[in-house]
Amino acid sequence: MELDETAILADVVFPDLHQFERLAESFIIRPEDVGYWYCAKPAVSPPFDPPYDKLRHNGQILLELAKRAGFLRDVYGMMNERWGLKETLYELDPEKEYSYDELIDRRLSCWLGPERGLEWVLSDKGGLLKVDFKSENRYPGHLRKGRLHLYYEFMLPAGEEVKNVANELGLNWDTSDYRALPSWKPCFAYRTRGEEFNLFAINYKVPIQSHGVLRSNPMLRQLTNSHGLDVALMHPETARSRGISEGDEVWIETAKGRKVKSLIRLSERLHPEVVATLQHRLARGADFNSLVTLDRDTLDFVTCAVDSCLLVKVYKT
Repeated sequence: MELDETAILADVVFPDLHQFERLAESFIIRPEDVGYWYCAKPAVSPPFDPPYDKLRHNGQILLELAKRAGFLRDVYGMMNERWGLKETLYELDPEKEYSYDELIDRRLSCWLGPERGLEWVLSDKGGLLKVDFKSENRYPGHLRKGRLHLYYEFMLPAGEEVKNVANELGLNWDTSDYRALPSWKPCFAYRTRGEEFNLFAINYKVPIQSHGVLRSNPMLRQLTNSHGLDVALMHPETARSRGISEGDEVWIETAKGRKVKSLIRLSERLHPEVVATLQHRLARGADFNSLVTLDRDTLDFVTCAVDSCLLVKVYKT
């Protein structure tokens, strides 16, 4: 849908449907848990000339790849198990071939009832289902029985296995965090904070945007810009101590040597020790991801997660 960082790294890029052009089924939500089920459905058709007006859902593309690679039968078998289709009227026959829409129709019919298949979803009245359920379903906390797993005994042998494999491969891999009990460990930003680098960069969201996807919506971008929400935020006292005023262009530089430009707005809603960047990376703001560093100081050697606690200094350009 857009040439982002992931697409740039790819060898082959398929054109994708916009969220207003495709079926976005929300199968994670179970009606019996929350009292409702909903589904976003196509509102418009792709505004392109043939053959691009026939763009496929990425699910259909993946099915075609599975077919050509020779494991489509395994995909159907997994769907029968995970979707609860096995031994029902909607069980998938491994000898047949189904389109993406047919698969969705079978899952919906099996899950929500035969009268609520894909045809119901795409109708004027379909896409939203409300069910009656008890308060115990909505607030199950006090009804849960069991104990909290606090001592992670499995972490100890797991750490030894990782250490053995790392030694065989000749890798200098830190396994000291494979512990059975949770413990506090100071991160790079905590250990190295001083007079020069003494702020923390964070990222924030605005009600107009949802995660990073909607930044490509020009109407929402315009709305975000018109409210001045596409810039970095700083507390007035913090800005005053650095000679920074509302609307100034600044450098945000990390203790690891990475830096980005951004316009600054002042806000007392912000903690004095942070500078906040917009998560959605719009024109006048800072790109938080470009400030993140992956090295031995910032890598979690258990999960391979990256430390996003960024120590920075901010100064006028």
